[in-house]
Amino acid sequence: VRFWGERVVVRYRNSQGTMAEDGSLEEIRKKRLQEMQQSQSQQKQQEMQQQRDYVLMQLLQPDAKARLARIALVKPEKARMVEDIILQAARSGALREKVDEHYLKGLLEKVADQEEKTTVVIKRRTFFDDEDDEDFSDL
Repeated sequence: VRFWGERVVVRYRNSQGTMAEDGSLEEIRKKRLQEMQQSQSQQKQQEMQQQRDYVLMQLLQPDAKARLARIALVKPEKARMVEDIILQAARSGALREKVDEHYLKGLLEKVADQEEKTTVVIKRRTFFDDEDDEDFSDL
């Protein structure tokens, strides 16, 4: 190992028995930095989720919390939409009291109306039209 200024050069013998410099040290540093950044990003997301959950706990009555938790098990995206509506209402000052189950049902109906309803239309093909039918009865 030799030090050249601030750069560390690692020398080793490769499979042919010759000396070679290890440039992977920089790659290791870059990889380590990327892992640290990902870890910090995940940590921030967890903190934001914890803050969100705490605020929701303050805004919801126990029966509404339980209903929203059950909905989140089945349809997490729908529960997330309802949570967003509640948080937005709280930020704007539209909520005067804690959200009860009746108010939550109303929000769920709003979200259900907003969601696109999928409809299936079955079109049956007619293989023989009346005009094209030949009369085979006199055969």
